[in-house]
Amino acid sequence: MKFNLKAVYRQLGVFIKGLFRNCFKKSFCKRIISKGNFYDFPIYIISYNQLDYLKNTISWLRSYGYKNITVIDNHSNYEPLLSYYSNCGCKVIKMKKNYGHKVFYRHPKFWFVRNFKFYCLTDPDLMPVPECPSDFIELFLMIMNDYSEMSKIGFSLKIDDIPDEYDKKDEVISWES
Repeated sequence: MKFNLKAVYRQLGVFIKGLFRNCFKKSFCKRIISKGNFYDFPIYIISYNQLDYLKNTISWLRSYGYKNITVIDNHSNYEPLLSYYSNCGCKVIKMKKNYGHKVFYRHPKFWFVRNFKFYCLTDPDLMPVPECPSDFIELFLMIMNDYSEMSKIGFSLKIDDIPDEYDKKDEVISWES
């Protein structure tokens, strides 16, 4: 019987990586919950030429007390947006090309964060409803801590106000539920 040592190492590496990632994330989650550092939690906003939406999202996050905000700019060329970056008060990571909405998952620059940290990832055009609690990160972390098999958690879309006249209402509800 031929033994493929390379395949065994590959599988062992995947297992160890998964085990380490789960243990690391769980302990990281508990540490944040015990310290109450929810407002320093890393929040990444993917943006491409969206000045007004981005300003609104950053303003909303700041009004709730969040400080650790990073904008991932997908090679924008809108001059007012580029000017805004210099005084927005956030860390801005400027990509050398547009990687699209999956830049966080496609670019190796974010590999470590994706695999070994908790983070919040959003688009600038997704605004929470006014009823959203300011401690949403704390709530999400508590849920993640209780259900460690979950790999992501987030807001759902508000779909209870779709007009009955909209011909694709059932399709939207089915897709988003």
